[in-house]
Amino acid sequence: MRSIAFAPAFLIIGSFSLAYGAPRINLDQPGVLNELKLQHPQRYQAVSALLRASERVPCQGSEIELLKTRFNIRDLECGMMVITSYPARRHVSFELDRISYEATVVLKGDDKLQPISPPTDMP
Repeated sequence: MRSIAFAPAFLIIGSFSLAYGAPRINLDQPGVLNELKLQHPQRYQAVSALLRASERVPCQGSEIELLKTRFNIRDLECGMMVITSYPARRHVSFELDRISYEATVVLKGDDKLQPISPPTDMP
């Protein structure tokens, strides 16, 4: 019974944290990147560099770590959940200068066919 009584309190606290959290900018919206480029050129440089780096698999690598350190990027989410479309896409989100950004990037491949498993010699 106590857990039921505390549930509304947790919902209220959670809604306040969402309301006062970092502003979220969806970079997929038309004109958002151009606006960012005009108003905050250095932030645009960081965002575009991170988006370009996240187009490759795997997303976690030395280039990403360097960008996170150089631009003080926090809470990077760039997982392996790929949107099955052609071309394949991935969802990326991160925080920069206390602003949360999210975008969908097109994955770039090396355009080489690779076997699923190593070839075996048939007798």
